[in-house]
Amino acid sequence: MDDEDAVREAVEAMHDVVAKDGGSVRLTEHDPAKEIVRVQFDSGVNDDCPGCLITADMLTAFLSEAIRARGVSVQEVVVT
Repeated sequence: MDDEDAVREAVEAMHDVVAKDGGSVRLTEHDPAKEIVRVQFDSGVNDDCPGCLITADMLTAFLSEAIRARGVSVQEVVVT
């Protein structure tokens, strides 16, 4: 698996998690030279447990770890 596929796989895995609350995560940029990944994030809504939603900070941490676990070097994950 190349780096681009590994990044997409990590983003798709997080999308599956946030989609349960109606949210989404979409890869907007992967710059291997600068080791930056940018994603667009909508947290969705969970009326039963508003505090259970994944925040942008949590997503940043989860994606950074998931991408590195797939052997891709990343210095920054930017969530917008």
